[in-house]
Amino acid sequence: MSVNTVTRSNVIENVAQQITVLTCKGKQNEVLHMLHELKLSSEQTEAISKILAIDPVDSEEAMVQMKEKIVVALKNTSAPELNENTYFSSLTSEFSMAHPYTLEFGGKIYKCAEAAYQAQKYTDQPDVMECMTQLDAAEAIELAKLTHMTKERKLSWEDSHAQHINKDDVLMHVLRAKFGQNLELKEKLLQTGHSYLVCQGYDLYFCDNFNGTGQNILGQCLMRLRGEYQGVGLVQSSTIYKCQNAVSRIECPYFINLHEDLIFNIFHQCLSGDSIDALSNFSCVNKYFYVCIKKLSKEYLNLKTLHERCPKLEIWDSEKVLQHISPLTILKCYNEMAPHVEGDEGVAVFYYKELTMDELVKYGESLGMTVDVSDEFLKEDRLLPKEEPNVSIVTNNIFIDSRNETYDQQKTRVEKRHHCQMLTARKTVYLILRTFEISNKEKCLFGRNPLTYTRTITLYRGKWHLVIGACAPALLFVDSGSLGNDSCGAAGQRKFSAIGH
Repeated sequence: MSVNTVTRSNVIENVAQQITVLTCKGKQNEVLHMLHELKLSSEQTEAISKILAIDPVDSEEAMVQMKEKIVVALKNTSAPELNENTYFSSLTSEFSMAHPYTLEFGGKIYKCAEAAYQAQKYTDQPDVMECMTQLDAAEAIELAKLTHMTKERKLSWEDSHAQHINKDDVLMHVLRAKFGQNLELKEKLLQTGHSYLVCQGYDLYFCDNFNGTGQNILGQCLMRLRGEYQGVGLVQSSTIYKCQNAVSRIECPYFINLHEDLIFNIFHQCLSGDSIDALSNFSCVNKYFYVCIKKLSKEYLNLKTLHERCPKLEIWDSEKVLQHISPLTILKCYNEMAPHVEGDEGVAVFYYKELTMDELVKYGESLGMTVDVSDEFLKEDRLLPKEEPNVSIVTNNIFIDSRNETYDQQKTRVEKRHHCQMLTARKTVYLILRTFEISNKEKCLFGRNPLTYTRTITLYRGKWHLVIGACAPALLFVDSGSLGNDSCGAAGQRKFSAIGH
C-alpha cells in the first residue's frame, strides 16, 4: 500500500527548521502565522518567542543552536501532541478512489469507487449509470466530463442540505461500501491509528494539492470512517506537508534546482519520442511534475524548433493546429510515424473539419478541379453524419513494404499502429484537394505523379472499397471497385482523439 507516515519527531524537527529559516530571512510575520496555525499553548509560544528575540543568528552554528532550542521548547511542553501525517496517492494507493476494488453500490457492481461515485451524478440518467459500471477510474472521470448532469441533479449534488445525495454524503456512502466490503482494507485503515490522512493529488477539493492548499476532503472522510469503525476519527493535521510525489508550487524554484537533472532528462526523453506516459514510471513524478514538463515544452517547442527537429514535417493551417494540440504531441507522433514512410517523405499535420461530398465538389470547383462523383454515391453520402473537427496526421507516402499487398493486408498493417486507420472517402478527397491547393496545383496526395489512386476504408454498398483517382490538374474521380488489381497504395492516418474539438 502506498502510504507514508511522518513521525512526531520528524514533524517537530521540520517545524523547528522552518521557523529557524524564516527567522533568518527576516520573515517574522510568516513565523507568527505559522505559530498561530500550529495552535501552540501560550507557554510554547512564549518560549519560542524568547528564543527568536534573544538569540542572534549570524552564523550557521547559530542557526543549528536556535533550531535545537526550538525543538526542546516544542517537546518539553504540556501542549497537545502534533499528529502524525499519513500520506497516500490519489492515483495508486488502496485508499484512493481509483484503486480497482470491486464494490456493490445501489444495486450495481462497479470496478472501483471512483466509477461508483461518478455514477451518482446521473441517478436520473440510468443509461449513463449503467455505462459507469464498465469503466475504470480514468474512464469514469472522462465520461463525467463529457456528460452533462441535469439541472435538478446538479443543484442537489452541490446542496449540502440535500442529505444522502449531495457530493460529500455520496462520497461517504461510497467509501462505506468500499471498505465495508473489503475487510482487509478496513483493517489497514484502522492501522493508521491517530494519524492525519492526507490524499496527495493535484486537486483542490479532494486532495491536498501537493502543498496543503487543497481541502483534502477524501482524507477527512477516511478519518471519519475510521472513527465509525471504533478507531480514531477526524484529527488535526500537523500542517507540515512532506510531498512524496511532487513539491509545493510555492517552492518551485527550489524544486527545479533540486531535481534539475531529472526533470530535463525526462523532458529530453519526450523530445526523443518516448511516450509521455512514461512519466508515470518515475516514482517521484506525478501530475505537478507533468505540468512542469508541459511548461518546459511550451518554452522550448514552437514552429521553428519543430521544423528544426522534424525536417520531414509539414504543418498546414498551423495557427488552428496549435490551438488544439501541443507541439510536444506533434513531435512525439512525428517520431513514431516518420521513420515508417516510404521514400523518407515524412508526414503532414492538419486541422480537419469534415466536408460532405457536395461541399467537396464545390471546394474542387474553387481550385479549378472537377470532382466527378457518381449520383448514387452522392445520395448515400448525404445520409451520413459529419465528423467532429479534429487534428490529424497523415503520411506523405505509403508505409514501407506496403506495396503489392491486398487491401486487407494493407489495412491490417496500418491498424497495427496505435490509433492509425485507413482514410475515409471524404478525407481522401479533402487531402487530394488540399495537397493540390497547398502545392500551387503541382502535385497530388500519395506521390509526385499527378495520376494516383487509393482505396479507402469506405465500403460502397457494403461490398466494394471506394477508390479515389486523381488526374491532376483538372479531374478527380470518386468510384467503387478494385481497378482490377491488389497493388493500389494505402496511406496511414493518425487521429488525435484526445484533443478538444
